Amino acid sequence: MSKVSITTFNCGKLFPLHNNQLASSVIKSIIPNVSDEYDLIVLGLQEVSMIWECLDPEIMSNKIGEINKLIQGHLGNNYSSIGSDYTGGTALFLFARNNMTVHSLIRDHCKRGIINSSLKGSVSITLQVTNSNQSDFLETYCFICCHLTANEGIKNLNYRIKDIEAIIDSCKTNIPSSLFENSLLFLFGDLNFRVNPLTRVYEGDELLHLLNTHPLFKNLKEFRINFNKTYKYVLYDAANSFNMKRNPSWCDRILYKCSNNENNISIESYDAISRGSSLLFSDHQPVQLKFINKNPLNLTGNKNIIKRKDFMLCEVNYPDIIISYVDWLLYKRFHYWIISSGQGRLYSEVVRK
Repeated sequence: MSKVSITTFNCGKLFPLHNNQLASSVIKSIIPNVSDEYDLIVLGLQEVSMIWECLDPEIMSNKIGEINKLIQGHLGNNYSSIGSDYTGGTALFLFARNNMTVHSLIRDHCKRGIINSSLKGSVSITLQVTNSNQSDFLETYCFICCHLTANEGIKNLNYRIKDIEAIIDSCKTNIPSSLFENSLLFLFGDLNFRVNPLTRVYEGDELLHLLNTHPLFKNLKEFRINFNKTYKYVLYDAANSFNMKRNPSWCDRILYKCSNNENNISIESYDAISRGSSLLFSDHQPVQLKFINKNPLNLTGNKNIIKRKDFMLCEVNYPDIIISYVDWLLYKRFHYWIISSGQGRLYSEVVRK
């Protein structure tokens, strides 16, 4: 029986690694305290940095390493990193208390951006662990961190459905079925599902409708939402006002699937994290799920452990190179415009916030 925390946060391309103090404050705001004694701590981030940086494997590897160090610094010596990975700007971090033993760990990447780029997609880690308090019981998890197609309208809704279908198919293809099908699965991130403003609040939520009607979502569940919409906020606004260029929606979600019995997990909380001063750089609000896995598999006479696979870095492809270069040119052109128009001081003040 283990306590698990999962957090998802879209960083709006502005995770503040340039400011170590602010970056540490971000981590402290979205990661549980050590005193809470969670056995597994999972963090999923989307849009970690600028597009051109996210599509460069060397830059992203360095950024993932820096964030990993920040998390380790917050959690201290009682926790260890057991896996971190990324697809484009979508990143996944797993930390475990030292009482947990990892027996297998398999990674998967799925690119769903334009022309098969990493602008959208998923990164997943599937693992088997045992808790020293119950060493005869095996816990199998599949954590899938996603960033799906954005924007409103039926066309983009259908793209999001296709995104999830492709992501699940990728996992089924690259993860042994005995592991994937028997895992406690979590699919989370900036899923980008929107709310129709012309309907009653919950009835207009695209994802809620799919969970109740679409066969692809048949076995996926979500704990009841009791928090405000998580997108789109005005940047650096302490009053937490919504930017009405978009319909406010619950874009940031955490879904789960139990392989056997839904009662295997006990939900402690499913809530949005308050947008304190350190989180105002993003137009999204972080969401966190805390639960207890009550009924892991009894290993007595049933050694159902899959051999651990080696880590393979997500490789760059030509679409990523092209899009990264174009975005870099636009980024440089924007900076030149700021300087030439005399707005450099204003821009630097905004960045420092």
